[in-house]
Amino acid sequence: MSPAVLPPHPASPPSRRTVLRGLGAGSLAFGGAGLLGACSSRDAQDTGAKSPEAGFTITDQRGKKVSFDGPVTRIATAIIPSPSMLAAVDGGYDRIVGINESTLTANRQGVFGTLFPASKTTTTIAGADFVPNVETIMKLGPDVVLQWGDMGDEVIAPLESAGLKVIGLTYGTQEMMETWITIFGTLLGKGERATALLDRMHDEDAKVRALVDPYRKAAAQKVLYLKAASDGYTTATGSDYMTHWTELAGGVNVAHDIAPTPRRSPPSRSSPGTRT
Repeated sequence: MSPAVLPPHPASPPSRRTVLRGLGAGSLAFGGAGLLGACSSRDAQDTGAKSPEAGFTITDQRGKKVSFDGPVTRIATAIIPSPSMLAAVDGGYDRIVGINESTLTANRQGVFGTLFPASKTTTTIAGADFVPNVETIMKLGPDVVLQWGDMGDEVIAPLESAGLKVIGLTYGTQEMMETWITIFGTLLGKGERATALLDRMHDEDAKVRALVDPYRKAAAQKVLYLKAASDGYTTATGSDYMTHWTELAGGVNVAHDIAPTPRRSPPSRSSPGTRT
């Protein structure tokens, strides 16, 4: 349904199916444009994917500058959703050499593994606790490692102590996610593609808002979003990405103004995964 055909004074809000269709279009603007446009590693190679030939510098979400002398061809990432986002920006999977154990499980069960078969056998470099296995990472020889930048030194310090380049990322808002795409565009030498994906996301976002806005004040649904945590459940607050989807669909997150629970680093431990 196009916003242009909505009646000026609607009698009832759009159906759940209609809104979800719009939300799905918004998510596919990111995932679909990159993933479905590249059905195999061979297709990705044909696009001439490469990083900038000259040196370049990225400022990560810790505010730290990370410099590269030339193209990045090998990427290891402990962050669960980043491989699909990298593939979307790059148009292929060829540069990803290490992933999170949870990502591997998802790849073996979902459509991403069908699109990119190599993703079902990629070496794992961290588990669900995000603690990096430095020994494995060093054997992979990545040009860069992607890791959470807000979970404490335990998940980053071992990597940097081993001399690895690390880009620290943070999570929560739409703006943070868009920063990921911009960083990945620079890292992969695909700035124009990253910009195109962001432009399409913004366009789809605007279409969904136009669809929902006529009903927003009259029929705002109050939403409490709970997600499983190691010790029970946590609530999505205003700094959680689910708030973006809730408000985009015309809902109100009742926990919007509650202070978020700080992201905690995993318990300190001694294991082969942290030895350098």
